[in-house]
Amino acid sequence: MLAMRRTGFVLLLVAAVAGCRRPAAPASAPVPLPSNWEHCWWTVMRSTLSVDSVGSSFRRAFVTLGQSNVHWTKNGDTVFVRAGPAPLLPSEVPWDTASYGATYWARIAAFPQNDSTRFRLYVSIVRPSHGWAQPSDSVHAFRPIGLCAEIGKVVAFRWIRRVGDPGDEEKLPVWSRVP
Repeated sequence: MLAMRRTGFVLLLVAAVAGCRRPAAPASAPVPLPSNWEHCWWTVMRSTLSVDSVGSSFRRAFVTLGQSNVHWTKNGDTVFVRAGPAPLLPSEVPWDTASYGATYWARIAAFPQNDSTRFRLYVSIVRPSHGWAQPSDSVHAFRPIGLCAEIGKVVAFRWIRRVGDPGDEEKLPVWSRVP
């Protein structure tokens, strides 16, 4: 009789615990990477810092600017840092971006060349389906140069733009790779 009571109590306890469990939250779908990236400056930039220092500086800057999803990848001597998505910085637009849902991504590619590091910074603005001017609207469309400048201020190291004709350096495949 005592064994039957214990068994009944255990079954009742299991049923109560199973009935009180919350349903599992649905897994969120991964956010796809943007397909359109705009480079921040017309040319490849150069720094006397090492490739790892350049990558670390941008990684810290992205986190400081509100990016919580920062990825660092190293392939041989080339460093890739990608961050996003995050809400667009309020200082970059004259209205509340939260109501419009605009987000931004940022990334760099950097590699050593001779005694310096060559790098490029790219951003991508993911515009919501309503409330923003189309990119073809040259008067009202958002331009990323302010966002690029904000990232540059936070990075806070000195870099130099390449002087003269960029030549084939601008066409290297490393710039189009998005890890």
